[in-house]
Amino acid sequence: MCTYITEIAEITGSGKGHGDWFTLRHANVYYDHPVHAPMDHALAIDFVNETQGPSARVAMEMSAESARELGRKIHAAMGTSEDGPRVGELEMCTGIVERVEIVGSGKGPQGWFTLHHANIYFDQPSHAPMMHALNMDFVNEAQGLGGRIAVELTAESAREVVRKIHAALESGDAQHLLAAG
Repeated sequence: MCTYITEIAEITGSGKGHGDWFTLRHANVYYDHPVHAPMDHALAIDFVNETQGPSARVAMEMSAESARELGRKIHAAMGTSEDGPRVGELEMCTGIVERVEIVGSGKGPQGWFTLHHANIYFDQPSHAPMMHALNMDFVNEAQGLGGRIAVELTAESAREVVRKIHAALESGDAQHLLAAG
């Protein structure tokens, strides 16, 4: 059963997947059949810039629990909670690294690979035009550089992606699939 429900977040940031860094415009978030991850259904996030063609895409598929934990760790890295800010954005600490284990797959420079974890930290961006960025590095060390994809987002964009993750997982169809699994 496919849900065909896609949550779309307008975002500001940069991504590195197949080649060099590129500007991100949208994150498409949905719960459906995965392309590569070895599970019946997965939460997929495609960070894209449609104007630059299919190579301007950073994609990942993960279990529902991995997606929920990713959302929690994004908030923790920014010093916020899912209920709201704990500290002001200008006071956010840099260098705090949150690590989340990921059950799923990512699409990197050499195609799809198994994800092991993501490192999430709020710091100065290396490729995005902003003062501070939430950095997410999705990795599988065994794959070398071919097993790494990266995203840098504004704090508001990161919060919007987390909202879309929750919306996709809380849709009626996703709840039905999660209950059946």
